[in-house]
Amino acid sequence: MNKIVIGNWKMNMLPSESVKFINELDQNDFNNEVIVLAPYINLPYLKSNKIKFGAQNVFYKNEGPYTGEISPLMLKDINVNYCMIGHFERRKFFNEDDNLVLLKVKNALEEGLNVILCVNSIESLKNSTLGIKDLDKLIVAFEPNDYIGRNKVASNNLINDFVLEAKKLLGNEIKVVYGGGITANNINTIKGITSLDGILIGNSSINIDSFKEIIEKY
Repeated sequence: MNKIVIGNWKMNMLPSESVKFINELDQNDFNNEVIVLAPYINLPYLKSNKIKFGAQNVFYKNEGPYTGEISPLMLKDINVNYCMIGHFERRKFFNEDDNLVLLKVKNALEEGLNVILCVNSIESLKNSTLGIKDLDKLIVAFEPNDYIGRNKVASNNLINDFVLEAKKLLGNEIKVVYGGGITANNINTIKGITSLDGILIGNSSINIDSFKEIIEKY
């Protein structure tokens, strides 16, 4: 079964740099499904037959007086069908909580976007999916706080336990990925967790060589 490899560029990569990066990455053949989450301003410039693209955030309304926000309809209009919601940094720096995340997830799914929902616990996962019935387009990303931005990944037991609990909560068909501290040097550790459907990479995804190596190894 092919795995999902998600690269989160965060607030990195100028539009011109991102095009060059994707063009180079596009020269490779990968067995895994690759998704790149780029800054909003880069997304209209990124094209590929192999790589999928997504936004790092999205608002919970489709239009209105919400200065600075981007709606699901705006993403779909430029053929961007993935979005990430609830990332650790959104929660830490912008005070987003499970209630706001739930609103975003509901609206994004209703508008047909594929949602990568980031949580650090089963409790947060429960709160962020409360009342949502159609989960076909949902990918759950497990991000334990202590491993974000580091070069060390969580233990196999911690990750595997979360995967099992998440699938118990939302159903065995739900896809679960892990994010936090993944590098080319420790990817083989994560590869051994067969219950995982994929990985979410932060810092290592903005270096073309390390990103390619991780994709190839995983």
